[in-house]
Amino acid sequence: MKVLIVDDKEDVVKGIRDHCVDRGWDCSVISFDTFDKSIDAYSPDTIVLDWKDDISGENKGNELLEKIWSSGFKPIIIFSGYADVITLEDKYQRSSLVKVQAKGDEEPVIEYLDMIVNFVSVITNLKDEFNTALIEALNSIEPISKTQCISEEIMKFMLTMEGKALRDELLEYFDFDSSTPSNSAFNQRRAQILPEAFEFLFQEFTKSFNDNAAYKGLRLIACDGSDLCIANNPKDETTYFQPLPDRKGFNQLHLNAFYDLCSRRYTDAVIQPARLKNENSAMCELIDRYSGQTAIFIADRGYENYNIFAHAEHKGMYYLIRVKDVTSNGIASKLTMLPESDEFDEWVNLTLTKKQTNEVKANPQKYRIIMKKTPFDYLDLHSNKFYEIKMRVVRFPISQDSYECIITNLPQEKFSSGEIKQLYAKRWGIETSFRELKYALGLTRFHAKKPEYIVQEIWSRMTLYNFCEIIATNVVVKQKVGCKYIYQLNYTRAMRICCHFLSIKEEKAPPDVEYLIGHELLPVRSGRTDPRKVKPQSAISFLYRAA
Repeated sequence: MKVLIVDDKEDVVKGIRDHCVDRGWDCSVISFDTFDKSIDAYSPDTIVLDWKDDISGENKGNELLEKIWSSGFKPIIIFSGYADVITLEDKYQRSSLVKVQAKGDEEPVIEYLDMIVNFVSVITNLKDEFNTALIEALNSIEPISKTQCISEEIMKFMLTMEGKALRDELLEYFDFDSSTPSNSAFNQRRAQILPEAFEFLFQEFTKSFNDNAAYKGLRLIACDGSDLCIANNPKDETTYFQPLPDRKGFNQLHLNAFYDLCSRRYTDAVIQPARLKNENSAMCELIDRYSGQTAIFIADRGYENYNIFAHAEHKGMYYLIRVKDVTSNGIASKLTMLPESDEFDEWVNLTLTKKQTNEVKANPQKYRIIMKKTPFDYLDLHSNKFYEIKMRVVRFPISQDSYECIITNLPQEKFSSGEIKQLYAKRWGIETSFRELKYALGLTRFHAKKPEYIVQEIWSRMTLYNFCEIIATNVVVKQKVGCKYIYQLNYTRAMRICCHFLSIKEEKAPPDVEYLIGHELLPVRSGRTDPRKVKPQSAISFLYRAA
């Protein structure tokens, strides 16, 4: 953290400066005369400000406070011998970013600096990293753009779009200025940017914030897919569905995503036309593209596939995938060597092959035939005729008369069957992330009909989701003693606040993000259940958007 102290008498703030040095922070003490040059050159994260120039006797506090406030997000500590008589404007009094402390006791200032260090570092670096990633995307102009004339402002606007009508979005973003571009002008500009530009921006920004959050040293990466309804277009055969001849059809894209359950952010995605969707091949592609520390890939029953197991093994990673129960018709039902008990935790060795010789057919407990039409990337009928795989099959109860079955390669000595059950339960985090992505950030309300434009918006929303989560997860929720419930952040409100923070122009003073998010809380009511309401969703019409 960078701390700038504005005071003509260095000995008065020696304790604060020494503490900053001890903590390894970058600290500088300047006089009132050098303030204008120093604040731009130094770019501090927080400022300790004296109110009166002791040399000239002038009261310069109000003037400097206004300059600091308009320069961007940073906490300000007014450390003055005139603290009792200082009168601040209402906007400063309402903000928790501005503190007033009387000189003579440096300890409250030191305690406040220790308290804000983590959040300030994140919030100040976040916009810098975001802008850096944006510039990197724009600099990679040859592979991702159709023209050399791309505005950073256009891409930033697309990242902050919500679910309103396009004209309303433009007017709000450009502060209802007379120079606000028209809908037509905006669409011409976005046509010059390929979808790959936004994918590149997502990847660059996500890599800038590698989080060390892990479970037993392993990242927990959930994989799942979600259908996205787009504008009706019967001519697009790759996205159009018509269930009945006399019914109106619909168009969809399918989003396959990797989601880090510990750091609460998306790490990668594959977008497919819904008619051509293949979740198994998408997950294999995501596994092959994954780079980072060792991970556990967690998925639901739709990903019950030997090819996925093999891709994870070849990558040197772990997998934990729910499969159909032994009483059904999935992989587990054909493993006849499993015990007949209700609960078990057993290792199974199989040899996968595409050969159908008499020996293979006579040994069903040893061999498993992979049909020719079933994708498996590590088998053929010539050089790679057999593939050995070792799987751990875990079955446990989830209610009085129902069971779940998990296939994994996690070692038994480190992960018990009870822990396997808990790890799979964490997968629900990706489901709630889809809800926030779709409804809090407006992924159900696109501003275009062309699939390539819609792909731009999907990558934009995923980047915006990560931006919001990085901020929100660094806000500390202060639990009140004696309350009936434990409280957590209202992530929907937090995302709206973060969107507003990102859209603010440089010349405007930003809001107190930490304070606003920290006061939007919801009680955690454990033990509550509600049936999952699944109903068909249609694309939101362009003509009926909230104003």
